[in-house]
Amino acid sequence: MLRLDPKHIYSAQVCGLKKKSSFSPPTKDHSVEAYIQVISEQIDQLKRSKIQNITHKNLSREEEIALRNLKRNKNITIKTADKGGGLVVQNTTDYLKELRRQLGDREVYELLHIDPKFRIMEEIRKTLQEALSDKIIDQDLVDFLTVTHPVTPVIYCLPKIHKRLVDPPGHPIISANDSLLFPLAIFLDKMLRQFAIDTKSYIEDTTDFLIKLQELEITETTILVSFDVVSLYTPISHQKGIQAVRKVLKKSTYPEALITFLLKLLQIVLTKNYFLFGDDYYMQ
Repeated sequence: MLRLDPKHIYSAQVCGLKKKSSFSPPTKDHSVEAYIQVISEQIDQLKRSKIQNITHKNLSREEEIALRNLKRNKNITIKTADKGGGLVVQNTTDYLKELRRQLGDREVYELLHIDPKFRIMEEIRKTLQEALSDKIIDQDLVDFLTVTHPVTPVIYCLPKIHKRLVDPPGHPIISANDSLLFPLAIFLDKMLRQFAIDTKSYIEDTTDFLIKLQELEITETTILVSFDVVSLYTPISHQKGIQAVRKVLKKSTYPEALITFLLKLLQIVLTKNYFLFGDDYYMQ
């Protein structure tokens, strides 16, 4: 593979990336320890005190009991609505039924027989070590992209009650913070975001969309059309998506070796997106 000049080595610092801080304040300061002990003792004393109205609860005893009972009730599932910010209370059987319906689409999701974590970890390790030895990235970036103790992603969905109130469809979300692919996705977003922003079809948010509408020349013969996307990401072919990114990168100023490395990471992120539902592992 092409070996780059050292000035072209990409580091976590150059990319503006850093791991979560694991810093813990030193405990050798006796004055701080003494202060913590005094405050803790005073809090305990207040808890044991018979003085009334030290704290003012905004819930009655009956409301607290009701909340605890709701949390313990396995027959219902409480989620935030997909839009509007409201709370949705569903029968758990209906909630799980919707998730199983979506996961039953074998063109999108594959049921796995084992946890793929260790196989994916090894693939990531080999890819990073190869880039490191070829002087594409430095050790700091390798450390950022490596998750030693990954969290297994879990899928859940937010009910789309704006679609219908009875048996609402769900917006699937995979909670992937601190997972194997999480730092890779952050790095790729950092390296590829500007290419997306530079496209003519890019719309940042609703405000940006309204501004673009005002800039349009709309005449009496103009036909405005709206459409609703049923599934935004899952219908996109992984390979066609990678081909589109490759085409853009080839026109960029990125070195060839870096482009190859980015495409390898993109391949991993798109095709190794696994998660847990109940006791079963799935690959998207």
